[in-house]
Amino acid sequence: MPPVNAYEVVITGHGRPGSQEVVGALWITIHNVADQQAVAQLMAATGLDRGESEAIILAIELRASLVILDDRTARHYCQTQNLPVIGTVGVLLLAKDNNLISAVKQPMDALIAYGIRISPALYQIVLNSAGEQ
Repeated sequence: MPPVNAYEVVITGHGRPGSQEVVGALWITIHNVADQQAVAQLMAATGLDRGESEAIILAIELRASLVILDDRTARHYCQTQNLPVIGTVGVLLLAKDNNLISAVKQPMDALIAYGIRISPALYQIVLNSAGEQ
C-alpha cells in the first residue's frame, strides 16, 4: 500500500470500518512508489487522484497479483492494462470464501452506514453469492 493510501485509511478514515484493522494487519505493508513521474503521467492522462494512481503504479512496480480499488475509472484503467483488480465488496466475498469472516452482510451494512455507496443491486448480488438471503 502506498503511504498516501495508508494515511487516507488510517488517519483520515479513523473510526471508519476497517481503519483499525489496517493498522493491525501484518499482511499489509507500506511501500513507496519509485516512479513518481509515472504517477504524475497517470494522473494527467486519466484524472485519477494521487491515491489511485500510486496504487496502480505500485502494483505494476511490485508485480502485484491483485489491486484493490473501488474507483470506477481506476478499475477500468486496470482492466485495460490487464492488471487484476478487485473492489472492497469483492474482498469481503473472498474473506468469506476463505473463512476469514462469517458473513458479508454486517460489513457491507457498516460501510453503507459510513457513506460508502453500494448499489441495492450489487448488495443483493453479493448477499446471494455469499448465500446470505
